[in-house]
Amino acid sequence: MNQIELDGKWSRYSDLLPTELLLNKVGLAIKLCDQKPEYLIPSIVLSSDGRRVSSVFIVTKDYISECRIEQPGVNFDFVPRKSIVGWRFEAKEQKVELAPENTVTYKTALLTLNHDHSNTSLISFVGETDDAWLNLVNSVFPISSVLRD
Repeated sequence: MNQIELDGKWSRYSDLLPTELLLNKVGLAIKLCDQKPEYLIPSIVLSSDGRRVSSVFIVTKDYISECRIEQPGVNFDFVPRKSIVGWRFEAKEQKVELAPENTVTYKTALLTLNHDHSNTSLISFVGETDDAWLNLVNSVFPISSVLRD
């Protein structure tokens, strides 16, 4: 996958993690995988500096890969997409005081996917609206993904 292809899947989140840095962190995982990425899903967290991407989930037809952005070097794993046996969702609001009398309210969400081999995938979101992120994760990992064929 080249930068142009990544840009198309990542443009909504490039203000949090530039595409060039994303490519440095996920490029090897994409290269080693025998399937083309269908989705790139950010795990967005809140830090003292604001919102940041902690991980990027690459989802292919058969695999889920978590690329850990904040780890030194390149750090990723793969699990089978059909290994999901548990699905948990949490949503709330968090107020952040930027300055006296200047408070921002963020929506936060956490999707926890439990896999049949003791791994867990945590996909989080922090932002002013979670509609696009929620629609994306729900289309990629619907509740029915815990059902076995």
